[in-house]
Amino acid sequence: MIVLSEQKLNLLFEEISGGFTHSPLEISAFIFIILSFLAPFLFLYVYQLKKQNAEKFRVSQRIYKRLVSMKELAGPDLELLQQMVRYLKKSQKKYLLLEDQSVFNSCARKLQKEKHVSAASMAALRLKLGFKREKPEQTPHSSAQLPEDLPVIMQQKGKKQCTGKLLKSELRSLVIELESGGISSRSRSPVQVYFQNSAGMYSFTTYVQNCKNGLIKAAHSENIKRLQRRNFYRRKLNLPVYIKPKDSEERHVRSTLVDLGGGGASLINTEMNFRPSDGIDLFFSTSKESRIALSAEVIRVSGDGQTLHVAFGHMPESSRDRIIHYLFRNR
Repeated sequence: MIVLSEQKLNLLFEEISGGFTHSPLEISAFIFIILSFLAPFLFLYVYQLKKQNAEKFRVSQRIYKRLVSMKELAGPDLELLQQMVRYLKKSQKKYLLLEDQSVFNSCARKLQKEKHVSAASMAALRLKLGFKREKPEQTPHSSAQLPEDLPVIMQQKGKKQCTGKLLKSELRSLVIELESGGISSRSRSPVQVYFQNSAGMYSFTTYVQNCKNGLIKAAHSENIKRLQRRNFYRRKLNLPVYIKPKDSEERHVRSTLVDLGGGGASLINTEMNFRPSDGIDLFFSTSKESRIALSAEVIRVSGDGQTLHVAFGHMPESSRDRIIHYLFRNR
């Protein structure tokens, strides 16, 4: 058996650990050797990376210049694009502003939040780039994205609503054909415009640039707002409706709707048997395939009891959409 004293054991450990102890000079020399070995590889990596980035930049510049030439963009357009570039994650990909509508919309929205940008200039740029609404269920970002033949309702402060149809979008204006009512031709007269698409109901504020021979030229808007309340519009009409006392077993009696809106209606009190606060069950058809059944409450009676004015009760949003769609499409 080998027996080591504590003193000899400590001496052994000191000799072993001493082999791993180096002076600062030795450590520095070792690090220098390692770095000298790695330096060429690091230099080559950085060089290749810069070369790749430079090539990507050249390619993106070529694409950008080609698109600018193809879209026939001028100085003001390029200045506006340059302002939008700073909102890109990678500025070398600025060509995306000219071909990716979602990228354009994102940068345009951020720019407009930070500083005033002419709506006419932004809308004109959208049209030059050929950007239209991407999907029917999406909210338009600009009046320049509205489709031709879109029914619209227009209202000036203190005046009655009038209806029209969007004929086309020009670079600096919307051209609207007036179908009913009147619009002041006074220059820069503000107008609220309402429209509906499959995504909902919207409005924007514009002003009259010109009004002649039933054609209105209105300024573009980049501020499209979705309406939360959709019973703002009522239209006079003559539409069959079938009514009976609410929750009764009586048969429905034919009557006539004389006006209709998203929140209520007026109808003929056929049998003169309804009074204010009475409940009514009714149904009517907006097309051969579309029947709408609702409950309503009589709010008031006019014309010596001949006309009922009712407010609709709770209804599915799909039913309200169908009513508004009918009012817009069948004027």
